[in-house]
Amino acid sequence: MTPFRKGIFSQFSVLPEMTLSQWAAEHFYMSAESSAAPGKWESYPYQPGIMDAISDPNILKVSLMKSSRVGYTKILNATVGYYAHQKPCPIMLVQPRDSDADDYGKEEIEPMIRDCPVLHDIFPERKQKSSSSTMGMKMFPGGLLQL
Repeated sequence: MTPFRKGIFSQFSVLPEMTLSQWAAEHFYMSAESSAAPGKWESYPYQPGIMDAISDPNILKVSLMKSSRVGYTKILNATVGYYAHQKPCPIMLVQPRDSDADDYGKEEIEPMIRDCPVLHDIFPERKQKSSSSTMGMKMFPGGLLQL
């Protein structure tokens, strides 16, 4: 390869293929506002299987029967971060009411964007007024998050 072509190709980086659990272990942080144990994500033994099923392109539907307080909301947050960073696409996260979606955005998504360094450059600056980024919809290169 010529030096010119090598220089051009060096400007493009390909992200390594990761599962959701691998991505979370490397990039996901728990926010102090929404977690009793803020800081770097550490999976409980039952969580990586759920997470990897969610990010497996061969699995079309993941259904869970679970109790409360098992980290499922954090798995959903990590899923949003994973797809925004690794596989940009349209994402819809549904809550029972519009007010619940607004609360989820304020209490979960905004702190996650702030506390996960890889998401800083993906999502527009939170303090900027923009029609492309509201509490219910957040645009990012290659996709959007609709709450």
